[in-house]
Amino acid sequence: MKRVVGLILLALGVMMLVLAPLLKFYVLPSAAKTPIDQYTESTADVTFRQLLVPAKVAAGDPDPYDRDVAATQSIYVRGDVPAAEQPEAQAEDLAVFDYFMRVNNNDTGELITASTARYPFDRVSSELANCCGASVNDEPVDMTGSVMPVKWAFDLQQTDYQVFNSTLKAGTTWSFQGEENVFGIDTYVYTNEVPPTEVGTLEVPTSAVPGEKKNAEGNTILDEMYSAKSTYWMDPVTGQIVKGESSEFTTYDLDGEQKLVKADYTGVSGTQEGADDIAALAGLVTLIGTTLPLVLLVLGVVLLVIGLLLLRGGKNQTPAAAGAGPSSDTATAVLNDANKADNA
Repeated sequence: MKRVVGLILLALGVMMLVLAPLLKFYVLPSAAKTPIDQYTESTADVTFRQLLVPAKVAAGDPDPYDRDVAATQSIYVRGDVPAAEQPEAQAEDLAVFDYFMRVNNNDTGELITASTARYPFDRVSSELANCCGASVNDEPVDMTGSVMPVKWAFDLQQTDYQVFNSTLKAGTTWSFQGEENVFGIDTYVYTNEVPPTEVGTLEVPTSAVPGEKKNAEGNTILDEMYSAKSTYWMDPVTGQIVKGESSEFTTYDLDGEQKLVKADYTGVSGTQEGADDIAALAGLVTLIGTTLPLVLLVLGVVLLVIGLLLLRGGKNQTPAAAGAGPSSDTATAVLNDANKADNA
């Protein structure tokens, strides 16, 4: 019986030792990928300290701003499944996400700004690819060399990342700053700072430019200068944003001198509900890639040892059992000796 049990435990141990690396090196890489059919909606609270009002500029208002404007940023991300199933995307295992962002005034509902982007990216590393209609506001852009801003790579490292900035249409450096617990999740903290950078121009009536005469004729072209500071708290397992804080300051300059402030605002994103969803996904990835392989490895070794001991014990018991009673020859010799003693 012990031999049978030993063989069963031996087989179970071998099976677990085989299953442990399969989970880590085959099942996990297949599962830890961004779905191609993903759809998400998220919001952020935005406060504009100053917001340029084009109608006030056109009217020559000396103070052409709305101030302390509360607004909501809404972001929609939808996976383009047909695009991801095209041969070009499948060859590189890419997902293709269509991104839409809008900011609306909380009081009036008026649209303040909106933008779109199309991100083809590696489903594991989130590195962007130059294919499948990559664009910002319908303008084709080569995004290679950076990761998508909506979701970073699985298994984040404590290092710097080049993350695509849709305003600059280029990658910018996000620097690792440390670890911090946010919404109950141990996160990696990354920061990014963009110095004033020209991103476009604006042509306005010269009379509307501060410092110019109100009866000035013609138009003046101003340089649009964009700057930003941001901090992201990232889940290191899934590469998702748990919390974000960003401030942007955009001006219209003439010959290096600030003439108008386009927007000066701060945005904050992240909720406990969203963090709980991220934690659940991270827990599943950890279970498949770390916890289960380790448990199976330990159990496999234990069952192998127990099985081998039972098999060894069963072999040692066989001769002992056979020699437990005297053989027939021995018994006959004993009887003969006894008879000789009686005759004597």
